[in-house]
Amino acid sequence: MHPLSSLYLDSGDLSGFFPGGDRIYVFAFSFIALFILIIACINFMNLATARSGIRAREVGLRKVVGAERSQIIMQFLSESVTLSLLCLIISLFIVKWTLPFFNELADRNIQFHIFDNILYLAGFVGLAILVGILAGSYPALLLRIYTDSCFVR
Repeated sequence: MHPLSSLYLDSGDLSGFFPGGDRIYVFAFSFIALFILIIACINFMNLATARSGIRAREVGLRKVVGAERSQIIMQFLSESVTLSLLCLIISLFIVKWTLPFFNELADRNIQFHIFDNILYLAGFVGLAILVGILAGSYPALLLRIYTDSCFVR
């Protein structure tokens, strides 16, 4: 007797009806996906840091007008989170539209029901917010330090 929830990955093909899966592949692909996500966050941080010379004038002007440090940090974090959520929406639509072509190419029947399960959707939104905060935190703090330590012309 095996639990139904672990039948696919742990059965070892007891019945012979389906080939089953392997937990090692699930962990390997999850690790690869996490690694790609970390590389994308680092890439976003580098691009935002490279634009810091242009944004330093904006931050300096905002400080002259009377903005506080927390407002500047919140502006950069909110821009990053907004960009991350916008990318999530675009990527969900791309997956929804291209999945039939992928199913035909791979000879599979993968279905896209992300909008039917609120927990999956909340997980993706939470992940997008976390990625936005992580990717935007370094440029926001760097610009705050940069404008505090030098004169903006």
